[in-house]
Amino acid sequence: MRRRENRTYGRSREQADGETGMSPFAIAVLMLGGLLILCAFLITPAVAHVPLTPEGNHHIDDAFVLADPTKSWVVYGDLDGAGDVRYYSMAMATGDELRLSLFTPDGSTAFVPGIVVTGPGLAPSGTLPPFVEMPHDHAGVHDEEHDDAHPGDGTGAEEYGAVVIEGTVGEAEFEPFTPSALYPSAEYSQVVTEAGTYYVAVYAPDGSPAGGNFGLAVGYREEFTFSEWLLVPFSVLAIHRWEGQSWALLFGPLVLTLVVGFGLILRRGRRVGPTGERAAPNRGPFGWLAVTAGLLYLGTGAMLLVQTAVALAKSGPTAAAALPGIYLLVAVLLGSVALRNGLHRTGRDGWGTRNAGLSMIVVGIVGLVAWAGLLVGPVLAIAAGAGALVRGETRTE
Repeated sequence: MRRRENRTYGRSREQADGETGMSPFAIAVLMLGGLLILCAFLITPAVAHVPLTPEGNHHIDDAFVLADPTKSWVVYGDLDGAGDVRYYSMAMATGDELRLSLFTPDGSTAFVPGIVVTGPGLAPSGTLPPFVEMPHDHAGVHDEEHDDAHPGDGTGAEEYGAVVIEGTVGEAEFEPFTPSALYPSAEYSQVVTEAGTYYVAVYAPDGSPAGGNFGLAVGYREEFTFSEWLLVPFSVLAIHRWEGQSWALLFGPLVLTLVVGFGLILRRGRRVGPTGERAAPNRGPFGWLAVTAGLLYLGTGAMLLVQTAVALAKSGPTAAAALPGIYLLVAVLLGSVALRNGLHRTGRDGWGTRNAGLSMIVVGIVGLVAWAGLLVGPVLAIAAGAGALVRGETRTE
């Protein structure tokens, strides 16, 4: 009886490995994943920003140039304390909207940065801090090294006005794209009536007892280049580090998923052979590539779950959490397909079946689009799929 059960088990495994088409499970999961990604694409443009981390922009003549200020960017930086300033410049055309939003990651009353906007034709507003440089000779403000700062576009000094927006401590707001909890400090929005170079200064006021990190959101047109989209997972890691999170918090869920996942697979992977002895399954390259990709997908899903929980603990419940929820579900679904292929569709020679390879290529491509697996997972999934298409089995049931 035992041998008969073993033979039956072996035949069922052989039939699964020799499927001629993608399994109903894989088809259903990938279709659902595609629908979820479509939903995410409809939401993501409303919240997505391309991150930037400039350095050395401590003076106005070293201002960091934003080449396309209507595109949606987030500039991340830090201020050392009272009197410290970072400068940014942008060429604006008539009719463009100059849209700015300043925020911090912790909402501390000890660090509340503000904004100064200078540009041609702006009516002065607020009290200009004495340490903030203007884009022209400004007696008593510049030192000798930076005394000749000017806009460089022929605009006269008398035509430049400064708008000062002092920072305030706001309530935490959930940002679903990262996800994060951010504390708004200052905002500015103005349709440009006179073309020219505009400057933005982010400063820590005289009364600020401490320095800290800040983010400056610029623009409103949400668009990504291919490389910007592909590298989003690593940009998000840098953003969480900017928030002050440790590497252990960031990568702990992924490492735990890999350790537990491989441990369980190795423990249950030794099956009973036809003669009653325990034999290791022949997973081969396809099986291990697919399993590793699947665990990476699940691990990044766990990372996203932890980050969402951390952010919601600060901001409170919000409907915006649906966006990371979609990406989390997609990562879990893709990981499930990859694990199923790696555990059950490896074929006799370890290169899988060609149709399993096709499903792995789909898993890899969708994973790239959905930012699952930290790029490594999708690459492994596509490698597994390519190997199966070239060397995999095509046996029918």
